[in-house]
Amino acid sequence: MGTVASSHVVEASGLVASRKQPDVLWVHNDSGNAATLYALGRDGRNRGSYQLAGCECIDWEDIALGPGPAPGTDYLYVADSGTNNLARDVITVYRVPEPQVTDSQAAKDLSGAVALRFSYPGHRVHDAETLFIDPRGGDLYLVTKSAAGDSGVYRAASPILEDKPHQLELVKLLEWPDTGARGATRTTGGDIAPDGSAIILKTYTQALWFSRGKTESIAEAFSRAPCALKLATEPQGEALGFSADGAGYYTVSEGSHQPLYYFALQAAPPLHPNP
Repeated sequence: MGTVASSHVVEASGLVASRKQPDVLWVHNDSGNAATLYALGRDGRNRGSYQLAGCECIDWEDIALGPGPAPGTDYLYVADSGTNNLARDVITVYRVPEPQVTDSQAAKDLSGAVALRFSYPGHRVHDAETLFIDPRGGDLYLVTKSAAGDSGVYRAASPILEDKPHQLELVKLLEWPDTGARGATRTTGGDIAPDGSAIILKTYTQALWFSRGKTESIAEAFSRAPCALKLATEPQGEALGFSADGAGYYTVSEGSHQPLYYFALQAAPPLHPNP
């Protein structure tokens, strides 16, 4: 689609498409960078940066969009859930109403972000690089990353309050096929379709599609064999997000001025050969 124009986007670790602003994609950097969200056009051009007031970036790993406290408002959720710099048994997800992006590319301070705190069962420590919000009810999901290929899907039920920590519930343990490619089993990102009908999870070299029936839970959707999707070869591809209409998905890699890819879902993808 184009190349990321902003020189500030150097470690794009998460990506999500706005559902109310047709030409806005949200990305953020990984650990050691400012607590800033970057708005990109679908061609990669810079559409502005938004500093989250009162927030910090210990190890931001993914961004999601979904419902929140105010009906009819889309919220951005940012998962400070990695373990690159600090092994934490309590992690933070920041939630803020999605701002309206104007034609101005000036940096802006974004107020109103709240910190949501989560812990894993038994206060275990996990590296989680995938976040999505179920549009059918507002539940929050984190998916862990493991070199062994087993990724835990953890849920926090809605409503998610800011005044108390939430213990996550393990709803599914996924195991990825090892294709022999670098990072093939490490879950690095993902997203849920705007209508909740499918989920895509991404490793460094695989993208796997899970369809979901109208009355199915997320755990039930993850119980069927996934389908393999296409990916471009990227130097360190961690970010993936559905398009606003659910008809395709975007990816972008870490690194400076990386290509922004879009993949159209033209037909049902083939079954994965090694489910």
